[in-house]
Amino acid sequence: DYHQWHEKCLSSEDTKTIDHYIAEYQRKVDANPGDHLAKVYLGSAYTLRSAESFWGPKKLAYLKKGGGLMDQAVTAAPDDPRVRFIRGVNGYKVPKRFKRRNIAVMDFTAILPIAEKGGHGLTIRERQAMLFYAWRTFDEEGHPSAAKRSKQACHRLDPKSWYGIESAS
Repeated sequence: DYHQWHEKCLSSEDTKTIDHYIAEYQRKVDANPGDHLAKVYLGSAYTLRSAESFWGPKKLAYLKKGGGLMDQAVTAAPDDPRVRFIRGVNGYKVPKRFKRRNIAVMDFTAILPIAEKGGHGLTIRERQAMLFYAWRTFDEEGHPSAAKRSKQACHRLDPKSWYGIESAS
C-alpha cells in the first residue's frame, strides 16, 4: 500500500529503509507507467531521501529528482486529487528556499473544491487532510480568504477528529 510505504519513509531516518521503498515504488512505476499515484509517491520518497542525505550535492540531486517525478505525475494526472495532494504537501513541507511553495498553492487551489464537496472516492479523512494542509499552506503563503475557507471546511467535516480539533480555533 503506497500510503503505508510512505509512512515508513516518513518515520525512518535510515536511508536503507527509504531506499527500499524507493525501489518498491520504482517497480510499480516500471510495471505500470500510468500509475501516477505511484510516481508521485516515488517523487516524494526521493525528497525524503534528500532530507536524510549528508552530502550537499547528493541532497540536492535527490530533491530535484523527487520534484521532477512529482511534477511529471501531476502533469499526467492533473485532475487526480490524491496525486496533487501528495505533491502539494511535499511542496509545503520542503524548505522555502527550494521554491516549491507556489506549486503547493496551485495544487491546493485545484483540489480545494473537491476536498470540500467530496467525490473521486475520497474518504472524509483524506478530504480533511487535504483541507488541513490547504489551510496551512494558504495561511503561510498569504492567501487569507482561501486559508479561512479551508480551515472552516476542515473543521465542519469532522469536528472531533484530529484535523477537526486542530482547525477549531
